[in-house]
Amino acid sequence: MGKTLDEQLSIRFASAEAAGSCLVPLDETERRALLRRRSASGSGRAGNGGTRGDRVRVLSPHPGLFARETWWNGLNPLERHIALLRGLHRLHPQWVFAAFSAAALLGFDVSYGLLEKVCIAVKPGSYTKDDGSLRRIVVRTGRTTEIEDMLVTHPLQTLLDCACLADFPSALAMLDSGLRDLKMYDESIKIYVQMNGRGRKGIAKARLAVQHMSGKSANGGESKARAVMIEEGFMLPELQVELADPVEPWRTSIVDFLWRLPDGTLVAGEHDGKEKMENPEMLSGKTTAEAFRAERERESHLTARGLRVLRFTPEQVRRREELVRLLEVFGIPRVRKPIRWR
Repeated sequence: MGKTLDEQLSIRFASAEAAGSCLVPLDETERRALLRRRSASGSGRAGNGGTRGDRVRVLSPHPGLFARETWWNGLNPLERHIALLRGLHRLHPQWVFAAFSAAALLGFDVSYGLLEKVCIAVKPGSYTKDDGSLRRIVVRTGRTTEIEDMLVTHPLQTLLDCACLADFPSALAMLDSGLRDLKMYDESIKIYVQMNGRGRKGIAKARLAVQHMSGKSANGGESKARAVMIEEGFMLPELQVELADPVEPWRTSIVDFLWRLPDGTLVAGEHDGKEKMENPEMLSGKTTAEAFRAERERESHLTARGLRVLRFTPEQVRRREELVRLLEVFGIPRVRKPIRWR
């Protein structure tokens, strides 16, 4: 007895999902079958004639691409975006992915909010209007890199485009990750931006981000916090500073940020992202409760050195005014006027 159509589709979806890709229909017959099973947006029912429970529930996140609803809903925005790119590469193997899409494939630290559209490179003078979930980015150089057989703009071009297009905190996070994770050379980035950024919209913001980029930033959250400090004109801290433990001298502690204030006061800044308490790699075998207790003990030892400890969360960074208030309360001085981008 032959397999039913839903059994065949399940096998096809399983293969695509194993590759981390959306499904591209084999032919028009399969495309129509997938469209019939496409879930009605937000209704919780199978659309176009489907009935609850007897069909593969399907989404179409981009024209010509399909995903099993349960699988798609289990992905984070970065995983979804890359799944789209893999599927689109099958449909359009000649496309060169650019800007935030290229950054996602290259492994830069890309904010989820920047991944709502797929970015492709087009030549100067080409049609540039956004089309649904597609964004066209004018790229003047033809240098490309291959990632999983997909063409993406060269990493330096990608960073320049992203730094010009993104908000300042997101731009700094991507530049920092280029230095930290991809081991790019800061001088190469500086020279490329200087030579290829003239006259571009957003280049002043990009140049400031390049001026302040650092591979010492441990993650995107810390980079964004530092970006807010830069924009708001605060004295900038040292990054990832190692301090001897006064209680247990054989140990050292690394603080995310350290300010040495003019009056000699030391202020340690700690970015309290969920990852510290939830990521198994960072927990190193501890339970969340054990990690929490260890963090409190570590903080008490820091205060025994005479440090003041300023803790803040990613939410406070996003809301900005809360981080500004904390910095002011802890006596971090403003050393320049705040920057307000037009």
